Amino acid sequence: MRNIFWDRCCNIIAAIFFIYLLWRGFYGIFDDVKYMIYAIFYMRDNQTSFTSFDFDIFYSLGSYCFIFGITFAIPILRKMYRAFPWLYPITLTILLDYVIIALGYMILSYGYQIINVSRNKMFFIIMIVQLVVCRVSMCIYFKFKPIRHI
Repeated sequence: MRNIFWDRCCNIIAAIFFIYLLWRGFYGIFDDVKYMIYAIFYMRDNQTSFTSFDFDIFYSLGSYCFIFGITFAIPILRKMYRAFPWLYPITLTILLDYVIIALGYMILSYGYQIINVSRNKMFFIIMIVQLVVCRVSMCIYFKFKPIRHI
């Protein structure tokens, strides 16, 4: 009788975690990407850098990695990946995409700290190359080691 009660409690905890924290994390990632894209176009058009936004990106990146890391580490919360097998690959892919975009944003922000047109263009090109290389390497890695389930 205890196992049935314990399983139901674990399912309720996993459902609450899934509904609130995980979807909030997904929304936050997409919202941060929207602001990063806005900041990239702002930096490109105005030749200035958003230095205060850099801290916010890595603060949110750390909090999302913490949320998803807890999800992968705690067996009670890992149950939601058994209930939704499509969620594990999406979570990993979105988290890695966010890391790639945050690194690209940091490269571009570093390049726009000094107002120099040639330096700004060079760092914009470096950011584009970094995004393409990281995305292609992530795709190649997932081709050879596909994400099945947890």
